[in-house]
Amino acid sequence: MRDNSVAIVIPAFNESKTITDVICKVQIYGNVIIVDDGSTDSTIDTVKTTSATIISHKKNLGYEAALSTGFEYAFNNGYSYIVTSDADGELDSLAIPEVLKILRKNAMIVVCSRSIKNRIIETIFGALSGMFWGVSDPLCGMKGYSYNLFEKYGFFDRRKMIGTELLACAIRDGIPINEVPIEISKREGGSRYGGGLSSFVKITRTIFLFFLIAYKKRD
Repeated sequence: MRDNSVAIVIPAFNESKTITDVICKVQIYGNVIIVDDGSTDSTIDTVKTTSATIISHKKNLGYEAALSTGFEYAFNNGYSYIVTSDADGELDSLAIPEVLKILRKNAMIVVCSRSIKNRIIETIFGALSGMFWGVSDPLCGMKGYSYNLFEKYGFFDRRKMIGTELLACAIRDGIPINEVPIEISKREGGSRYGGGLSSFVKITRTIFLFFLIAYKKRD
């Protein structure tokens, strides 16, 4: 049964081929909020045929900005929990019940861990993060958050860190991090991080900032 205290926030950019199927799979767990990030295909029209709420950026602002928009909307509208996912159908929605189960036990953040990562640099990041903090997949697009975590920091991602800034802050401040394994399917279309060299540079920058934040002295 759908839980009206839960928002499923999904950023989307030109995902008209997969978005309907994704919405159908996740909507049983909560109210779906699609943030269209300036799509040039029929993503918006496709979402309008479903029960999902849609928020649109007039132009493409990036993955982090889309998630931040979804977060602000969800928590400003009284949701207690947010689960983020991706619009390409790669992440298995069957992990969501376990994420919510942990959140309802007063956890503040839950990170899913993919069975297979898309790039070597993601595998390296996961290995380093796992070694230092026991978080094996910081870049996984499916994470769960309580309202209390967002209220504590007042933002989602200010530094364009591919949705990992809140996680790094939580590690820095000693907030327990819970992890849930998740299966994946092969993605259709281009990566949400960009391709080739651009994705490598973006992820490398994120790793640097992640470690910088996580190792800062606690207030």
